[in-house]
Amino acid sequence: MKPISIILLSLIAILLALVWYQHGTAPEQQYDFTIITPRRTSGLQFDAIANLPRNIVQTNRGDTLEVFSMDVVFSAASQDMASYTTFRFASEDGGSLSLLQSEMESAYLLLSEKDGKPYLRLILPDDEFPQRWIKYITSITAEK
Repeated sequence: MKPISIILLSLIAILLALVWYQHGTAPEQQYDFTIITPRRTSGLQFDAIANLPRNIVQTNRGDTLEVFSMDVVFSAASQDMASYTTFRFASEDGGSLSLLQSEMESAYLLLSEKDGKPYLRLILPDDEFPQRWIKYITSITAEK
């Protein structure tokens, strides 16, 4: 009976050490917005995005909006978008939209707020189909 107790106590001690080690390591950073490329993933908080330089664009509907260019957003996340051909935008509600590199020049992100909670919206000001303006963008996946 005694050898079994020693083995069980040893296993419990090992388990506790593993839990302590895992709990002691730094938790993975949670971002409000993520850019995913084959090389790496990086992200930004809404506060950091709000401090980026803005562009003023006029939409086909006549709205004037203060938006963030994709170049600025990718640069702030230490990512380079020039070597990628397709960009998939994913939203919190499960929607997604893919854009080609040529479309990214006229694509912008708008920082909006609903019920006191900030969110990003994809804006294509020259697009004839404003229903492609996806709300609640959480990530962009860049692919070659």
